[in-house]
Amino acid sequence: MTDLYLREGGESFVGPLDDVVGDALAASGAVTAIRVGGREWEVGPSTKVGVVTIGDVTVWIRPKVHISRVMFLLGYAKSPGWRADQVALAEVDDLVPVLAQAFADQADRAIETGLLQGYTDVDDSLTVLRGRLREQDQLRQRFGIALPLLVRYDDHTVDIPENQLLRGAAELLLRVPGVHAMVRSRLRRLRGVLAEVSAPVQEALCRYGDRTA
Repeated sequence: MTDLYLREGGESFVGPLDDVVGDALAASGAVTAIRVGGREWEVGPSTKVGVVTIGDVTVWIRPKVHISRVMFLLGYAKSPGWRADQVALAEVDDLVPVLAQAFADQADRAIETGLLQGYTDVDDSLTVLRGRLREQDQLRQRFGIALPLLVRYDDHTVDIPENQLLRGAAELLLRVPGVHAMVRSRLRRLRGVLAEVSAPVQEALCRYGDRTA
């Protein structure tokens, strides 16, 4: 693996890169990448910060301001009630590790009294009536046969969009480079707590977005 370190608004890297990797970096929009001759490429920061991995090359783009300021701006944009003492920021310098650490801290706080539960619609085939009979489906799919019954009911469960988002974020952060070993351990523990929660799907993301808009 090759690690390249850039800083927002700073100097570019010039050196040998595989053309496939260089072309992919150029197409990503995360950085600028220009072939300067032979196998030499100039890779520079664009307007984004974070980390991108293509092939065996990982490019770290650090912000031009202190990482605590970036976290403050992210938090303030969502909610002006940001408290600077909620997340320890002095231990890391790159954006992805600090986001992983912040997520682990906030996720632990969110579930410290137990997972949030809610109701979700379940379509099922049962031998007893539970909830509401799906009459049209029963006629079309069962052709008047009495059993099993096609029903729809509300199930009180932890498998709801809010918890699905937590699991999806934990799974994603476990796959990205640069997350510290202690934070990875906390993310794995969180994934275990969310073992009965399914990975988020687009429908769940849309429902959650509508709820919080």
